[in-house]
Amino acid sequence: MKLQHFCSGSWKTIKLLQHFCSGSWKTIKLFIYVLLYRILNPFFIYIFYFLSLSFIGAFILKSLNARSEFKPRTLDFLFTSVSAATNSSMSTVEMEVFSNSHLVLITILMLLGGEVFTSMIGLYFYRFKRMTKVGSSYQLPNFDDESFLKFDSIKFLFSIVLCYFIMVQALGVASLFLYISVFSSAKSVLRNKGIKNTTFAVFSIVSTFASVGFIPTNENMMVFRENSGLLLILIPQTLLGNTLFPAALRVLIWGVGKRRNKREANYLLNNSREAGYLHLLPRLHSLLSVATVLGFLAIGILLFGLMEWNNAGLIGMSTYRKVVGIIFQCFNARYTGESIVDLSTVAPAILVFFTLMMYLPPYTSFYPVKSDDEQRPPTRKKVTENLIFSQLGYLVIFIILICITERKSLKNDPVNFSVLNIVFEVISAYGNVGFTTGYSCERQLKADPKCKNKYYGFCGKWSDEGKIVLIMVMLFGRLKKFNMNGGRAWKLLFFITGVCVKDKDLWSSSWEKEENNTRRRRNLEVRFDEPAKHWTDALPIGNGRLGAMIWGGIANDTINLNEDTLWTGIPGDYTDPDAPVTLSKVRKLVDNRQYLEATAAAVGLSGNASDVYQLLGDINLEFQESHAAYNEKTYQRVLDLDTATVKVQYSANEVDYAREYFVSNPDEVIVIKISGNKSSSLNFTVSMDSKLQHHSYVNNKSQIILDGSCPGRRIPPQTFGNNNPQGNELQGPIQNADPTGIQYSAVLDLQISDGAGELHVVDGTKLRVVGCSWAVIRLTASSSFDGPFTKPLDSKKDPRLESLSKMDSAKSHSYDDLYARHVNDYQALFHRVSMQLSKSSKNATKNDVNTTAQRVESFKTDEDPSLVELLFQYGRYLLIASSRPGTQPSNLQGIWNKDIEPAWDSAPHLNVNLQMNYWPSLSCNLKECQEPLFDYISSLSVNGKKTAKVNYGASGWVAHQVSDIWAKTSPDRGQAVWALWQMGGAWLCTHLWEHYTYTLDKEFLRNKAYPLMEGCASFLLDWLIQGPEGTPETNPSTSPEHMFITPDGKPASVGYSSTMDMKIIAEVFSNIVSAAEVLGKSDDDLIARVRKAQPLLSPTRIPKDGSIMEWAHEFEDPEVNHRHLSHLFGLFPGHTITVEQTPDLCKASELTLKKRGEKGPGWSTTWKTALWARLRNSEQSYQMVKHLFDLVNPDHGNYEGGLYANLFTAHPPFQIDANFGFSAAVAEMLVQSTVKDVYLLPALPGDKRADGCVKGLQVRGGVTLSICWREGELDEFGIWSNNGLNAFKSLHYRGTTASANISSGTVYTCDKHLKCIRMQPLL
Repeated sequence: MKLQHFCSGSWKTIKLLQHFCSGSWKTIKLFIYVLLYRILNPFFIYIFYFLSLSFIGAFILKSLNARSEFKPRTLDFLFTSVSAATNSSMSTVEMEVFSNSHLVLITILMLLGGEVFTSMIGLYFYRFKRMTKVGSSYQLPNFDDESFLKFDSIKFLFSIVLCYFIMVQALGVASLFLYISVFSSAKSVLRNKGIKNTTFAVFSIVSTFASVGFIPTNENMMVFRENSGLLLILIPQTLLGNTLFPAALRVLIWGVGKRRNKREANYLLNNSREAGYLHLLPRLHSLLSVATVLGFLAIGILLFGLMEWNNAGLIGMSTYRKVVGIIFQCFNARYTGESIVDLSTVAPAILVFFTLMMYLPPYTSFYPVKSDDEQRPPTRKKVTENLIFSQLGYLVIFIILICITERKSLKNDPVNFSVLNIVFEVISAYGNVGFTTGYSCERQLKADPKCKNKYYGFCGKWSDEGKIVLIMVMLFGRLKKFNMNGGRAWKLLFFITGVCVKDKDLWSSSWEKEENNTRRRRNLEVRFDEPAKHWTDALPIGNGRLGAMIWGGIANDTINLNEDTLWTGIPGDYTDPDAPVTLSKVRKLVDNRQYLEATAAAVGLSGNASDVYQLLGDINLEFQESHAAYNEKTYQRVLDLDTATVKVQYSANEVDYAREYFVSNPDEVIVIKISGNKSSSLNFTVSMDSKLQHHSYVNNKSQIILDGSCPGRRIPPQTFGNNNPQGNELQGPIQNADPTGIQYSAVLDLQISDGAGELHVVDGTKLRVVGCSWAVIRLTASSSFDGPFTKPLDSKKDPRLESLSKMDSAKSHSYDDLYARHVNDYQALFHRVSMQLSKSSKNATKNDVNTTAQRVESFKTDEDPSLVELLFQYGRYLLIASSRPGTQPSNLQGIWNKDIEPAWDSAPHLNVNLQMNYWPSLSCNLKECQEPLFDYISSLSVNGKKTAKVNYGASGWVAHQVSDIWAKTSPDRGQAVWALWQMGGAWLCTHLWEHYTYTLDKEFLRNKAYPLMEGCASFLLDWLIQGPEGTPETNPSTSPEHMFITPDGKPASVGYSSTMDMKIIAEVFSNIVSAAEVLGKSDDDLIARVRKAQPLLSPTRIPKDGSIMEWAHEFEDPEVNHRHLSHLFGLFPGHTITVEQTPDLCKASELTLKKRGEKGPGWSTTWKTALWARLRNSEQSYQMVKHLFDLVNPDHGNYEGGLYANLFTAHPPFQIDANFGFSAAVAEMLVQSTVKDVYLLPALPGDKRADGCVKGLQVRGGVTLSICWREGELDEFGIWSNNGLNAFKSLHYRGTTASANISSGTVYTCDKHLKCIRMQPLL
């Protein structure tokens, strides 16, 4: 009958909930599985769960009838529902307002919101995480014995927790009901309040076990203060549902395992962390938690007993009852929030102690128990982050918000609304405890005759805004499990608020932790001990649009400036109406095998030269002559890759001078700070000039404006062809009579220290600083370039106004703010990947060299692993600095140029150089840096459509070997060997598909990539013509920049169907067919034509010598060591030659590489490195790495390849492509992938790089990978996906293969046998 009464008021509640639970249980389980473990992150699942529970509960509470005439407001119902669901027991209305139906619903909310229950549900659905979809159902994959044991152990653990959950509460309800039935004092209290015994017993036990603290009486437990037995029944429930749960769980597992000899029990007890259950703590941690509980209890009892023995709430009680009451009160301060005394009468010292207990996480122990990932000592930066984004930091924000919302009450009612009471209430809500100091009318300074004391929490007197903030606090506290590791705040919240968590920080291995503990952190620095003597000694900085080269002079310093839109020329017509006639003639000559004549005739297909990348100008700094007498030993000039900042330091005349240089992407400004360590010690003059036509003048006494223009027509090109030109340095500004070129403006602003120093104008063009302590120079620049199809003369852009506007924006930030914004923006990209390399302990050497140039010189002997790390990261740095969303693509020199006529015009070359610039963008985790390339391809497609139609009578679009800012698509000028090559655009299109394979961004594929790929494929289909033998061929065809010997012994370059042509076409065709399948376009006519053409394409041929044939015939090669490796495109970066599928072609590729040899320019060296890596030849791949580390002296021109002192790669002269190619090649040595396969350490030179770790590399299929190895063998690796998509991968390592189902949002750690040894949430 008792139970019948308890349930009688709940039928309406059950009917309302039934709507949410309809449908078959199997369907619900499947839906929950898909939702929880294939779509959402656990953090979002918890937010959704508690918000849904709270709002549904509030809705139902409002729909039920109250016990009294007073009916709470909607906000009060929501507050109560949130409080019950989050286990907080904060109240804004009296509990006796609620009817029996209300109490039933609140009981359900407390039950469903309790930590034991929610964690138990998580255990139940954990097994679904290991399922894979087979047809329309989900099945368990094949496990090994260890995996099955773990899986069975989780099921066993679920059963144990379920039994514990039911048993503890059932015993509690029975004991409490029995006590009330026997002791009349307790029964009479309930009878007087109209509360049934069963209702009270079930409600109170569920509330106490779930650590809620709601009691269905207005006075909470104060009316039962003398019922010591009742209090003693509740105390174990308080502990067993909270802090003692892990210890009790271990005991229960041990007992069941002992009795039933369950191997699952032994596994759980010995592998508590691997089980992945938050509350299954290691034995030591469990014991320490118990000790901490007893310790806090002892302190609390002693403190409360000494200070509150005669508290008004304890008066009249016997000593025994007081002791039990004090124990009960102190336990509840840590957990449940039930109280037998009015906390407003308790001493402030007690309240502070209770505040501490409420704030601490449940499993805090006096002795710190560190997890594996907490062993590393915190850096200063980490300490700062942890302080700013700690739990305490957020609570301070909440307290401030509530002080704002309650500011009137704080002023008018300061005793009740004291800051201590607000802090106590907020911490109580955060700790999900529910203690409150309440509100008393007697404490009002100005008595309100209408005031009535109510039995609800202090927050009940708050404004609606304050209550809403407290709701947020309760939810925040309920989710504290996501930030229980010390002060590390919600990492997932970082994504929501825009603070980036780097891929390299998501996983760590045991080797890495050991290594970090035994070695000093390596700085990623390019270091000099003297000012630059050559341009290739200067240090580059940039933000993708603005670039600068830092020379670091003493008495005089120069900063070379670049802006990426400064080019000669105007939009051009890239068509030739006469080309079809010449094309027909050339094709006929080729068909007749008259290659020499065809080569000569093909010059008629050549177009005009590309336009030329220009410089912006220079900042000139003139210091006092006394600086020339500086102490050379104190000089340092360093580029720090970690912060993208150059620093120059030296001492002169007992003053330490420092300069800092960086280019901010967020604020589009170059920033220089100059300072001395003595007041008023800084004196210098600053000016600007340019080799272009320009005019400079001082503006507003603190600015210099430089206005100028680029030539509207380029200087006629030199006739160097493929020789190695040096940039042509003009001594004075060029005279430009053509006003149609791109206009530009740069604004330099000079700010000096307040109260020290003077600023003077000199000759109307210079600024002189006298006697200041520091100075900050800001520089902004803009041009009139308005896209490749708008003539500069028609541009609506005003570069001076734009530059001044950007300067005003930059000046609104202090130097420190500019620097912080710059570093945060840069590190969000750069910090995604880290690398550590170590030599074998057998051959480790100490690196005693200092400057980077000295380290390069010694590499041939010491093979310093940190130098490989540095050059790898330097390539990533340069890509970030030269290519950002919205900028121009990185050109032949990135964005850095000092000449009016730079080598090869610094133009994008499409026969390897531009493509190589972007090789590391995907594997090295910089996909955003590709955006300028894709925008550029879009522009090429517009002009290329006209070129294809007019020149070749073809549909689609085409681009040739050389282009420029105007998206030139016609052939280059000059000889066919370098000018005539129609595959430039097609090669670029392979980057579009590669971007999709890495990111699985279907919107990008549909909206950006596929239309461009369609146009490219359409051109290629038309470009393929039927040859004399009846097969489709490309005619005319060249192998970029390489000649062959005709049968009559003459050099020629024009033939048909060169291997590179056919391999690029095969790649593009394969890509667009795959893309069509993804987008559901496989039935399109274009795809049908492509499929028909694919099997007819010429295969890769192997000649008599066993190498890869470069041309359609077995011609003699006049230069076997030629720098280009065009015929190996199918091996890398293409995918038509693979070790697994085409072993014969791989063997031929190896012979081809040996024929080519090791010599060649820098970009050729890095391409060979990647090719050897694809062949899984670690020895040869590393040999090419070593080959690149050859220090180049610019004063001696007899060299090929190598590195300049600032680590720029040499052709010679400088070309940036090899810097990028090196990073990509090293990544290729460490991991290779297809959409379905991942090959670990395929070309690791184990004897040279015995120990190491690389973190954050990307592999195809939207997956991130971190790998560590020891003594040349795989040790551990972590693999994860965070794009919301699940991945299936075949993992390969030295003949071992394993399958992996990678669920998005989970990090999988695997051992050297490719077995998963642990899983953890991504955040």
